[in-house]
Amino acid sequence: MKKFKFLFIQGIEKRVKTKAFVISNIIMAIVLIAVSLIPTFVSMFDSGNALPEEKIVAGDIYYIDQTTQTSDVFTI
Repeated sequence: MKKFKFLFIQGIEKRVKTKAFVISNIIMAIVLIAVSLIPTFVSMFDSGNALPEEKIVAGDIYYIDQTTQTSDVFTI
């Protein structure tokens, strides 16, 4: 088991230290960051042709009690 562990770790270290591995990880990190920032870039350069936002109207909230039970908690 010790030999397997030694060979496994040495093989991983050898591959991680290669130039291609480092470059591919850097490229993947840049692509991941760019994809996650796409909505931000789109909103920055939006020309304003989007649909107007809905207006939020404050109003009353009604509670409809369909039970036949009564309680003093609901009285005002």
